[in-house]
Formats: sequence, structure tokens, C-alpha cells
Amino acid sequence: IADFPSVANSLVPIRVRGLEPAFIGGRTAGPNTSITSAAVVYDRASDRWLEVCEFSERAVRPTAISLMDGRALVVGGVESERPFKTQSGIDMVKDLYDVARLGELQMGRVWHGAYQWSDGNVLIVGGFVDGEQITETTEWYHPVRGTSQAGPSMSVPRSYVELVSLVDEGAEYLVVISGLSSTTSGTPLVEIMGNPCSKGTEPISNRLLRATGNAIPRDNTVELTSASPF
Repeated sequence: IADFPSVANSLVPIRVRGLEPAFIGGRTAGPNTSITSAAVVYDRASDRWLEVCEFSERAVRPTAISLMDGRALVVGGVESERPFKTQSGIDMVKDLYDVARLGELQMGRVWHGAYQWSDGNVLIVGGFVDGEQITETTEWYHPVRGTSQAGPSMSVPRSYVELVSLVDEGAEYLVVISGLSSTTSGTPLVEIMGNPCSKGTEPISNRLLRATGNAIPRDNTVELTSASPF
């Protein structure tokens, strides 16, 4: 296929239902180089990469997740790396030509996690904040209202975190695994958040993160050790 456009460093994939994958949040080279505000998508018919929707702010490495209704949510990113300045904007992508700013995080974040619960609320987890610090905080974002509120804090700061969802007999759980806890070291700690009521009826204020053990790589798998029951 055609070569990718020149703005190709640190891109993030974004997927809207029924459309080809697109990429956002790129820059031309290293820190503080030019950042694109457009999403780039490959057009099979013409064998070209096309710039489609424009975002209201330029940010490197925002977090993008696909929502249950087929839209995509684009959250945060880095505005400047020297000095380190994050973005707090939240954009909703209906299709690749329809982007709307739908609120702000309570703090700017980058390299954070995001997960949508079955009730529609989105949990934003950890990440780097201004000053190149890693945070243990979380936020709840409400896509319908376009508002954000503080969520439960994790036991340790985390960025580059892995989020895994589980459903057991109608109860919904989110497993938060490892991540970078400082600029020089990671954490093996695993925490779980539960929504014990089915169909999203448990108030989000009752959902807490609880440490359950450590994730240890072993023979191409990850084991949970020193586990306590949830």
C-alpha cells in the first residue's frame, strides 16, 4: 500500500464502527516537533492516506477507545514534552468527519488507561500528569452528560497500565495489572474494581479498587501470586 504520511511518530489507532481504522496524535519526529491535529485514514480505492477529521487541540499519544454504541472516545495526550504539559480534552468521534469536544478531564493525562463499563460510564486510570509525574488517581467520565468526577485512587501510581474486564454470574469486574510506577521502575501489583450488581445498577461511588496480589511473568504467562480473595 501507499507509504504513510510524514507525520507518523507516536500515532494512536482509533476505530469507529463500520469504518477503516484511522490514526491520530502523531508528530514528525522527537519531543516538541510538529504535531498533527487531523486523523489519517487509508483509502483502499485510491491507495492513499487521507487526512479526515480535525481535532480541536494537538496532542501526542491520546488514549482512544471504542464505545459500545460504535463511537470512539479520545482522551488526553501530551501538548508539550519539554516542559512536560498534558492535555485534558475529551473528544467524541461519531465518524471520521464528525468530531465534537465533550468536556474535560479533571487533570491532563497521557499513557493512561480507559475502560467503558456496561452502564456507559468510562473509567480513566492513572497515567503521566504535568511535570512528568505518574498518578494513582482515576476519574469517571459520563459520555451522556459530558462531565467528569473523581474516582477511587489506586494503591500505587501507574502508567502504561493493562486493563482486563471480567464478567462472573452477572457481576462485572475490572482487573488493573502492573504498569510503570515511576520513571525508572514498574509495579507487579494487581488491583480489582467490582460492580457486584448486574446491569450497571451499583452506584459508581461504591466501586473501589482493591489490591489482590502481584503479577509475575512465568513461562510466557502471567501468574497472580500472593493473592487475597476479592
